[in-house]
Amino acid sequence: MDILKRQYYLIDIFKFAFACLIIFLHINFGENTIIDIIRCFSHLGVPFFFVVSGFFMGKKLDNNKLINKFIKRLLLLFLFWTILYFPLIILPEIFSGKSIVTVLITYLQQLLFLAPSYLWYIVALIVATLIIYLLRNFNSKIQITIYVLLYIIGTLGNSYRGYFCIDYTLYYDIFLTTRNGLFFAPIFVFMGVLFSKNKRKYKNFKEIPILTILITFALLVFYIVESFLIKNYINPNDASMYFTLPLLLYYIFKIIISIDINYKSNNFMFLRNSSIIIYCSQFGFIFVYTYILKKILTVNPLCFGLLIYILTICSAIVLTFIIKKIDNKFLNKLI
Repeated sequence: MDILKRQYYLIDIFKFAFACLIIFLHINFGENTIIDIIRCFSHLGVPFFFVVSGFFMGKKLDNNKLINKFIKRLLLLFLFWTILYFPLIILPEIFSGKSIVTVLITYLQQLLFLAPSYLWYIVALIVATLIIYLLRNFNSKIQITIYVLLYIIGTLGNSYRGYFCIDYTLYYDIFLTTRNGLFFAPIFVFMGVLFSKNKRKYKNFKEIPILTILITFALLVFYIVESFLIKNYINPNDASMYFTLPLLLYYIFKIIISIDINYKSNNFMFLRNSSIIIYCSQFGFIFVYTYILKKILTVNPLCFGLLIYILTICSAIVLTFIIKKIDNKFLNKLI
């Protein structure tokens, strides 16, 4: 069955699950071991989104019109949510006493290199898409080598920053992070492209060797160990890139696209639409609910965080439902 005809419903389920998990990274729950474990799995979310984007983009790489359409849609998403969140980011900084010029310069730098309000994923996907498009005629092995080297450099400057004798200070003063479309995203997006080109190898679950499942489980264990070692012994400001992550995502995605759910339902499409709304709207809902509830509730950080989490998820799902009900041409482009 062709990639454009077959419905990969399990991808929709995982996208929704990871979108929900990612929110755990952006809410303060206080110190809690269970939350730390959940956050460990949450870090799989954005790389998974990159792989999915590459998977469905694979057939478009040789079509300039489709690539332009894909990038324009991403730019629309980014601009819409950036404009919507601009007051929420700028006004608190100005009210805190900082000069307007300083605030705007800082915001512009973050907009270019970090993309505030968790929208960095969209910018990173745009940059990675352009890189892969420009290198599309290179041999796959050369491309993989380039993306692996970029990922290693990025990981050393992210989760392992300060552990090895490599000074990233000058780079960070300008570009703020290696968690971006140059160092982080390309390896995962290209992984999805390769899966797309070799999709006929993955037909059904019965054909998945037990060795693949065992390797996936082993890599998951290694990933958890790596993440907890980084948290406890290095503890960088931003730990999003791990050496075990690409291999783990490769085997997870390999299993996911090998499972064909023979059940048609509009619910899968709703999950697909909800995942992007949950991701993009979380900043606004977290901001508003935190601001309001802090004034009326006095509870421990864990309960407060869980309340914010539930309200954010429910609000995003309701927002998705409203957008689909309105059926407006512009709003439909946001999902």
